[in-house]
Amino acid sequence: MKGVILHGTHDIAGGYYIKTSEILDDIKKNPLLRGVTISGGEPFLQAKKIAKLISKIDKNKHDVIVYTGFEFEKLFELSNEKNGFLELINQADIVMDGKFIMELKSNDVLFRGSSNQRAIDVKKTLLENMIIEHKF
Repeated sequence: MKGVILHGTHDIAGGYYIKTSEILDDIKKNPLLRGVTISGGEPFLQAKKIAKLISKIDKNKHDVIVYTGFEFEKLFELSNEKNGFLELINQADIVMDGKFIMELKSNDVLFRGSSNQRAIDVKKTLLENMIIEHKF
């Protein structure tokens, strides 16, 4: 029997549907929660829906981090009116970009798995028009 080689950690057809209102209710129920993390699969495959969800989160109470396997620059290159990439970027406080690469695995980069991944401060990056990494 031949083995199966998986190139990702999540089945693109996996998961389950949940109403946005249920997610927002869960966030509001936890008074200790200071941030919301959006991870995958790949959040940018449903960027418009996630941007809409994030737009309803109280940004005065919660920071939003979005993980993606795309490089930040590539998201801009691929963005268009239909895919909502820019909408999602603009809703995030931090974008953790880049694919996990086993050869670059590191315990020295906080909240990331490999040293090629970056924690991008979205607001500063857009303001300065150059990549500004967030310092934890």
